[in-house]
Amino acid sequence: MSLSAHLLIRMTLVGLLCWFGVSGFVVWRLQQEGLKTIEAQADALQHLTEQQLRRQLVAQDAGGRLPDLARVVALYGRPVCLRYQAIDQPVVQWGCEPPPPTEAVPGWLAAWLGERLPLSVTRGIRLWSREDGVLRIEPQRAAVIEQLWSRLQDLTSLTAATIVALDLLVWLVLRRLLQPTAGFVAALDRLGAGEHTLTLPRQGAREFRRLSEGIQRLAGTLAQLTAIRAALTTRLIDTQEAERREIAHDLHDEMGQCIAALQAVSSGIRQSAAAGEPATMEDTEILDATVNELAAGVRSLLGRLRPPLLDEQGLQWALQELVSAWNLRQRAARQPPLRAELTLPARWPAELDEATSLGLYRACQEALTNAARYADAREPVHLSVAMTHGRLCLTARNACLPTASVSRAGGTGLGLSMMAERVRARGGDLHTARQPAGAGEAFVLTLQWPLRPVPAHV
Repeated sequence: MSLSAHLLIRMTLVGLLCWFGVSGFVVWRLQQEGLKTIEAQADALQHLTEQQLRRQLVAQDAGGRLPDLARVVALYGRPVCLRYQAIDQPVVQWGCEPPPPTEAVPGWLAAWLGERLPLSVTRGIRLWSREDGVLRIEPQRAAVIEQLWSRLQDLTSLTAATIVALDLLVWLVLRRLLQPTAGFVAALDRLGAGEHTLTLPRQGAREFRRLSEGIQRLAGTLAQLTAIRAALTTRLIDTQEAERREIAHDLHDEMGQCIAALQAVSSGIRQSAAAGEPATMEDTEILDATVNELAAGVRSLLGRLRPPLLDEQGLQWALQELVSAWNLRQRAARQPPLRAELTLPARWPAELDEATSLGLYRACQEALTNAARYADAREPVHLSVAMTHGRLCLTARNACLPTASVSRAGGTGLGLSMMAERVRARGGDLHTARQPAGAGEAFVLTLQWPLRPVPAHV
């Protein structure tokens, strides 16, 4: 169902409720007016009857004690039943025949109004200062009800016509106002198809104008994220190829030489054994040294691929070893050396899942790598790990070099971008910010990583 049809149906329902409310109020008002009408009829007939009796008495009419009710009704001009009881005189009446039935008024309304309109109204007839008789007026309630029903029809018809006119007007206005939604839907379809360059026409309505601006901002954000993702993908592919080249180079330079040496020693031992000569101690020493060198190369290569302490002693010891090794390299690489300080929580989780341990370790590596490039050596690099509300939090803070640019010191390189993608993929959050610190600025990296239960192994 379209929005215009939805709003039109709701407005029609509200209009019908208003129509019923107005109809009920009008029926109640008609009842009150019916009572006032009957009272007014009684007052008018009382006045006409007294005038009739006075004329008869002044004319010394023999029937002066009894009014001419036919003349009274004729002067009144409407059908009505009159019964007059004079003192010491019989009752005279006029127009009290039952009215013909009518089907113009609905039965429920006739019954409802008939129960609330009086059957008769009594008025005392006075001639000057003395009581002469009692006039009982029995109004033609059917005529009164027909009159009230006619007025009710007029009012309800006017209300219904007003509701229909308003519905038509609202439908036309909504149809015109909602025309831009087709453009919004088309723009969203284009966004879904990968087209991130959108130019929407300026809208007149403020809400639609804000919606148009929001879609354009979304398109800009999607274009930026697409560019970042493409750059990250390219960087990831380049990094993988660089790592493969480095591993191949290490295998060729280090292990290839060891394997060649082993082949040479084993060939010499085989030739000596074929000639019946025993192996010498020098041959075994060369063999042992070559095997040890090969084992050391394998351990170094495995350590670069994955820190062994993560599997052997856990994240806590791996982070301490990472910071210690980083401090040693900094002391050997620069003067004055840059120093890192690590703060770990007093209570460490008993077990961490592999993704959390490796992700936090890599985040610390990236934070230290970023600090080694852009941090001021006069202030130490602070690494703090804490546990809050079931989440593992890492905070890295270092002073920025005075000559560092905003983009570089702010940590917006691809390394931190790749780390942010990795953290978000695991349900975490990574934020970077620059804060004033002393005479300069400090770069702060904050990472929150959700702790997940370690699955039980059968």
